[in-house]
Amino acid sequence: MTHPYRRAPARRPRRRLHPDRGNVTETSVHREQTETGETIVLRNSHLELRLEGGAQLVLCDPMDERTRIAGGPLIELSPARGARRPRTVGVGLGRTMASEPQPFEDNIGTGLLLRRSFPIAVQPLNSEWTIRLYDEHSYVRMDLALHNGGTEPIAIRRVFPFVTGSWWGNGALRLGQRQADFACYKTGWQSWSYAGGIPARRADVRPRSRALAVWHSPGGLHPQQPVSGRADIVSDGVLLFGHPSEPHALLAGFLAQDQWMGQIYARRGHAALAACNLADDYLLEPGEQLTAAPLLLAIGPQHALLTSYAEALARQQRARRAGRAGERQRPAHVAPIHATRGRADRRRLSSGGRRLARQ
Repeated sequence: MTHPYRRAPARRPRRRLHPDRGNVTETSVHREQTETGETIVLRNSHLELRLEGGAQLVLCDPMDERTRIAGGPLIELSPARGARRPRTVGVGLGRTMASEPQPFEDNIGTGLLLRRSFPIAVQPLNSEWTIRLYDEHSYVRMDLALHNGGTEPIAIRRVFPFVTGSWWGNGALRLGQRQADFACYKTGWQSWSYAGGIPARRADVRPRSRALAVWHSPGGLHPQQPVSGRADIVSDGVLLFGHPSEPHALLAGFLAQDQWMGQIYARRGHAALAACNLADDYLLEPGEQLTAAPLLLAIGPQHALLTSYAEALARQQRARRAGRAGERQRPAHVAPIHATRGRADRRRLSSGGRRLARQ
């Protein structure tokens, strides 16, 4: 009930996520016959998604036919008894099944959903890949689930919901005219960890001692690439990958980390990127299912991608909306931000600091 001497605040309309560019159109679907079999194509005004034979997903920019991101999932198993190194496996040669695209609506928006099931090579593991393309946005969401269909437990060290570039195949990652020597914008694990742009030829800013790795790197002192060797760039949660000379960039970011820690690995010279969930040698029992954290992939203007990701993350996590005028949202023990200092902080945030670093 409204107080008789107090005017009720005006009701705000619910805020919508704005489209990244162009007019909003519904996502369309059609099928093509290629050398590798049938390809399912989903497309909106911002992004084209091609699900090819096996488990290869291709992202294309309708505004620039040169841009192409091809990749798929990989699984890293813990070392077998007597072995020293883990084993990385991909999709097997068994039967692959794809469902018909279906409309969906979730916290982020509406669009078309596609599921594809496939076996993992030389393992009694089955995977289900759920892919969502939104009507209004230039990003796609991927959910990967592993099911142990065997009779023995399987130890899972890391799950890669999406791997692209030279870690997947030749010519798998191209942004505009560029296929090598990229830059990136990375984030840190904690508030005191480094976050910022890193040019193509500058070393990654991350711990070089075991003591500091405990505080800054949940993946250990020397995180490994999906295939072999140490990762060039390690980012926690989200990574922006591109080059200052190209207006569009690639973003990969997890929408949740409540169960599995998420890291993004990148190679700038020979372009490659991998989204990784740290499973920490999880023992997957027979009949049990492991679900990786949902992953968001986006292609678009580099100055807007992190903002779009932050809005999607807030929607996914049901973040609290800004309070109405007169409402007290701040806990009593938190000191207010000084007005002058707050304006200076906002100017710094809006001054282009989220762009990729130049040389």
